[in-house]
Amino acid sequence: MGFGDEEILHAYEKTCLNTGSMKWPYCNSILKSWHSKGLVRLADILTGDGRSSTPYKSAPPTGSAGSGELGQLERDAVAKMLQLS
Repeated sequence: MGFGDEEILHAYEKTCLNTGSMKWPYCNSILKSWHSKGLVRLADILTGDGRSSTPYKSAPPTGSAGSGELGQLERDAVAKMLQLS
């Protein structure tokens, strides 16, 4: 669909924040919605999708798969979820 890493990370973050975990169908529906609106770049998504939250601004996740460590994205998502509760 032409999305880059930032856009996919933003969709991932929105999915985790809205569902509590990574749900592929939910994330895919976000990406399909943006694509159908012609929104491909993060800047366009943030201005053209009224439901978008603040973009993910930290470095990509640093935890290694299976290491038990959370990457920066996961730590940010957990912090946001705790603020909402």
